[in-house]
Amino acid sequence: MATAWQALKEKFQNQERCDKPSCTEGIGAKNSKVVYPPDRSQIGRANWKYVHSRSANFPEIPSAVERQRELAWIHSFIYTYPCGICARDFTAICSRIPPALSSRKEYEDWWVVVHNEVNKDLSKPVFQKIA
Repeated sequence: MATAWQALKEKFQNQERCDKPSCTEGIGAKNSKVVYPPDRSQIGRANWKYVHSRSANFPEIPSAVERQRELAWIHSFIYTYPCGICARDFTAICSRIPPALSSRKEYEDWWVVVHNEVNKDLSKPVFQKIA
């Protein structure tokens, strides 16, 4: 039986490149009358704010149901992410570093670690954990 991470890997394994507008950087001209979806960097910034604030509001000591619900949310978040390449790469990170959901602090720290993994892949600066 395939794990959830394996199932996500299979979903994205055949996508060599993403040609959706959301996977590009700055596709729409500023003065264009065409409305484009947010590009990859805009989506990324908004989602990092969202997931970090989500983890900050996670229960300090979550119940088993809350942990399972959050894990299901992470799977759905990846599955529906607009950029297939980003989703595929994040699935690989989550396979290597599974979500840590035992406490709010652990979950917040996990998001910092995986955000840093993405930043390393993109040659961006990494963040330090706040003690």
